[in-house]
Amino acid sequence: MVSDEVRAVLQSLHPPVLILSQSRKIVAANDSICRLTGRLSHESLVGHEFHELEFVLTSNEHSQHQDWDSLFRACASDQENPTASQGSDHGSHADKPCESWTEEFWDGEDQRLPAVVDIMITRTKPASAPAPEHDDNHVRARMSIGALQLEGRRMYVVTLHRPTFHQSASTVQPGDGAPDDEHINLDYHNGEASLSGAERETQVHRVVSATIPYFTALFDSDGQAVHLSTSWYCATDMTSEETMGKGWFQAIHPDDRQAMMDGFAKMVRHQENSWTWEARYRKKNGDYCWFLVRVESSREESGSVKYWYGSMMDVNTLLRTRQESENRRNSIMALISHTDVRLWGLNKDRSPLLQEGSLAWDPMTTLSKQSRREDSEGFNAVTSGASTSFDHVSDTVKDILDGKLTTRTLEHKQDDRWYRSTLIADLQGHIPSQSSSQATQAVLGLTIDITDVKTRTELEVQNEALVAKERAAKEAGELKSRFVANISHELRTPVAGIIGMNDLLTESLSNDEQRSFSNSIRSSAAQLLTVVNDVLDLSKIEAGRFEMEFVPFRICKLIENIHNIMAVQAECKGLSLMCKNLDIPSAIVVIGDPNRLQQIFLNLLSNSIKFTQDGKVTLDVSVAPSTRAAEELASQSSDDKEIPSGGSQSPSAVDQPIEIQFVVEDTGCGMTKATIEKIFEAFSQADSSTARQYGGTGLGLTISRQLVEMMDGTIIFESTPGAGTRALVTIPFQKSDREPEELDTTLSNASHLMKGDIKPVTKAQATPRDAAVEPAHQSQAMKGSRDLEDPANTPATLSTDRRSETLVLIVEDNAVNLKIATLMTEKLGLQVITASNGEEALGIMDTRAQSEQPPPDIILMDCMMPIMDGYEATRQLRQDTSRFPASVRDTPIIALTASAHNGDMERCLQVGMDDYLMKPVDKKRLEHKLVQWTLEGQQRLAQKGRGT
Repeated sequence: MVSDEVRAVLQSLHPPVLILSQSRKIVAANDSICRLTGRLSHESLVGHEFHELEFVLTSNEHSQHQDWDSLFRACASDQENPTASQGSDHGSHADKPCESWTEEFWDGEDQRLPAVVDIMITRTKPASAPAPEHDDNHVRARMSIGALQLEGRRMYVVTLHRPTFHQSASTVQPGDGAPDDEHINLDYHNGEASLSGAERETQVHRVVSATIPYFTALFDSDGQAVHLSTSWYCATDMTSEETMGKGWFQAIHPDDRQAMMDGFAKMVRHQENSWTWEARYRKKNGDYCWFLVRVESSREESGSVKYWYGSMMDVNTLLRTRQESENRRNSIMALISHTDVRLWGLNKDRSPLLQEGSLAWDPMTTLSKQSRREDSEGFNAVTSGASTSFDHVSDTVKDILDGKLTTRTLEHKQDDRWYRSTLIADLQGHIPSQSSSQATQAVLGLTIDITDVKTRTELEVQNEALVAKERAAKEAGELKSRFVANISHELRTPVAGIIGMNDLLTESLSNDEQRSFSNSIRSSAAQLLTVVNDVLDLSKIEAGRFEMEFVPFRICKLIENIHNIMAVQAECKGLSLMCKNLDIPSAIVVIGDPNRLQQIFLNLLSNSIKFTQDGKVTLDVSVAPSTRAAEELASQSSDDKEIPSGGSQSPSAVDQPIEIQFVVEDTGCGMTKATIEKIFEAFSQADSSTARQYGGTGLGLTISRQLVEMMDGTIIFESTPGAGTRALVTIPFQKSDREPEELDTTLSNASHLMKGDIKPVTKAQATPRDAAVEPAHQSQAMKGSRDLEDPANTPATLSTDRRSETLVLIVEDNAVNLKIATLMTEKLGLQVITASNGEEALGIMDTRAQSEQPPPDIILMDCMMPIMDGYEATRQLRQDTSRFPASVRDTPIIALTASAHNGDMERCLQVGMDDYLMKPVDKKRLEHKLVQWTLEGQQRLAQKGRGT
């Protein structure tokens, strides 16, 4: 074994080196010897005998050793007599003159080595490696052996070097398929070749062909092959007999063979200096590979061709890569040609480099426009104003070609189209200079049409702006709606106080003149309330929060009710009000919103009465002609069919819609065509004097038209100045076979609205109070069929004694309204306690429950109050089980508020209230509600008593 220092030195040596013991056992080796022998590691060498290595001595007349024993003995004797190894012929370095430091020095140094031999090494291959097709796993080498004393023992150092050319190669076995003339034996004597000049040239060619990694060939002056390199035979598996002459063409692909033979023959025929060709040759496994053939001539002094030297380089990978690149380029170009883009390029001189794609934009046209502008007389780029599209593109191209930019993306417009171009500098083929700066060879550009993108972007921006405006408008509408609702509440509260106090005052008056004054006050307050209701309705419609209801009702009953309401107003003005039912069956029931329908015709009739000084106002109701024609056609088709017993309507008749036509006509002042066009505008009247002469806000017709349209109907005005006005309203309805639940009782029980005229009531029938009744608006705030209830028709079922025992808690923050509600309730014979807000009301309920006093029988609860409103007070009273017993939590609660906004009724019911009264409260309606819910409260207590 050797020390670690010796191993380290050994590993630092580049040539393959072995260290052998005296018994020729391997004790150390470096990595180079492992690679040379094909061993995987030092362990596969160290410890083995030297003769186990497949090293074979080759015969060489210059070698003094023909076997390993004589070689190692010579090394051992040289170590014992080191001076003998110097030899008398050569001497030491010190004895050599300076002129001996020539190329001969190295030859002399080789001869000084006592043991130098040429060997053939058979390399070891792993067992898993496939067997080679021919034995090419041999390596030639020159071996030198030296003996030394190392760590007190004799050892040998074996060093391997590259072989020299003066050795004979005749003893080496050629690979399979190689011809015999491949093995070269050049014999130099006294520095000159012993062969003739032609033979020596051939031998030199063979030596060169054996050492370069190409196929090489030697052709005579007639183009006949006289020699091909061993690599050719190994690759093609052809023999020398098959190859010589023109036989080597048989290895060329049939598709390439004739063209290559013609080109080669032309070269020989015309004695050309060189020839280059690409073709495919067949390998021995049958595959074809591309190779590049280069042929150069060697000429005599006379100029005639002496030999042709050929080299064949394998370019299969290169050509396939080039073909794949070309295919890829063609695919990209095909894609671009079918795509609405433009791929273009310009050389340094701005000449076209390429243009591909179907986009109708020509860069050359764009740049030529710039050139013409620059060449035109008086053109000044500084003073020409904003840069045009082609200016922008041209300037960018110039900057890239000048090396100022490497890439740039820009948008430009030409005619009415927008484009986006990405430009880059083409640096391909550039040879870097010493300064390593890169010069631009061309500019490449890709242009796409972005007009649609621009348009879409602009539309998106506009859409976002519109959405923002819509959001702002919606918020403004909601704010306006809340504002109008609050203003409505604030206005209705004092108006309710005025009407309520006036009603109480009227009951105490006995003088007719005083009653007349009181009625005038109530009429003015009712008109103010009408204005507030109109503004509120218009606000709801504009905000999209107006809701219609759909309940069954009878058209005839509704028209009768309208007549009864408006007859007094017409009689007071000395007009005749006629309502004609032309062909509507009295029993027909339809689905719709009777309150809003009544509001429409009260507005229309009120306008007709207002603008008619003398004459008459009529309301004609009939089935629309289109519906009548459809019914007649259906009747004719069913004449031959048997009528079911009982005479009831068939389901198909019930489902069939019906169009009702309403015509309001007067003999008033009439309107011009221009006036008719603007009567539906809000706050608009016929002329500026109308408001002074007739009053009003100009909202009635606006609201009426919107209500008709919400019912899918139409409204048309026809008028002649000085002759009167005619309003035609057509509304479709769905028939119903259900009887109205409460609607029939809400209208007058009079049944005289049949076919024919209805006579107005007389002045004797109209009391002063009737003349001051608000036209229709008091019934509009209550949602549902309850809105048309007539409390006067509801009999009082509480005795005087029972009324005196009934306790009512009135919760109201406004002192006037609180006083009105208190006085009205007391006049009805009921007991009253009061609270100014919800928190105070809950305190009263809690105190009475704690003191075991009976709770109020009913609560009148205002909704909008400070500290705690009616909604929160109701919620806590209904839900707080720890504070209030069940008897208190079940107390009936009636909402008493001036709010008239959509959803108020629903909100009251959601928090737990039982009913709803809107201010100003009519005494009869108040009595009806108090009696109704007092009895309901008694029934609840009775049910709980039975349950316990």
